[in-house]
Amino acid sequence: MSVLKPTGAIEFVNVTLEVEGRRFLEGIDLKIPAGQTVAVCGQADSGKSFILRLLQGLPGMQKEDKVRLWGDIVVDGESIYDLNESSLRQVRRRMGVVMRQGGLIDNMDIGHNITLPLVYHEGSDLATEEVEKRCQHVVASLGITHLLKPGLRPVMLNREEKLLVALARAWIVDPYLLLADDPVNGLGEAVARRFIAQFCQCPAGVCTRIVGASRLGPLLESIERFLLLDNGELIELGDAEAVRKSHHPWVSAELGCQTAAF
Repeated sequence: MSVLKPTGAIEFVNVTLEVEGRRFLEGIDLKIPAGQTVAVCGQADSGKSFILRLLQGLPGMQKEDKVRLWGDIVVDGESIYDLNESSLRQVRRRMGVVMRQGGLIDNMDIGHNITLPLVYHEGSDLATEEVEKRCQHVVASLGITHLLKPGLRPVMLNREEKLLVALARAWIVDPYLLLADDPVNGLGEAVARRFIAQFCQCPAGVCTRIVGASRLGPLLESIERFLLLDNGELIELGDAEAVRKSHHPWVSAELGCQTAAF
């Protein structure tokens, strides 16, 4: 069985997902071309995270979780669910993921947190000098070189710094697919906008980026395509201009909150 080519072209084909008896996705059809930057928006607990997790093969889900899945998720014309365990691991290694709270390891310093995917996945195949070179490149690009201070651990960082370290860790694997699960929830408007801008700028080259979001305002200046997950239905909103003209109640409420904030 072949391994998926890392270009990031994605297709959901009539995907329905049920977890613990609740339908989170209902007959979803979606095409995302390689290199596009997409936001999957919606209220909390709408199932946005499952869009991201499905692309990874639903990591962490067990039989006892009572998961039922119909349809297919296709990358570069090949079903991700036809891959054997070894091939799926290889595909995941080229996916960069920014978890909601950063997902950093508290007993490791910042440098080791960032390089963990290379050390863990690549082992001795990647020289120490190359690992260090990649680390220096990503932290310099994100403006967080000062966080490589020896002994500095995640507990000493603020929320924005933790997210940037998580983004550096996702970037260091040279991903073809960059995912972020509601990263700006709870952040101030200016910080949230700044993080989304950085998320959309890295890595260089062809990389498909998908961010789950329960807020719209911080995304409007940087994201090129918006989708809305509402009661299991995935609604195409369009670009930022189309979002601003949308009459969907959730969109109107979000943009109303943004206006009130200013």
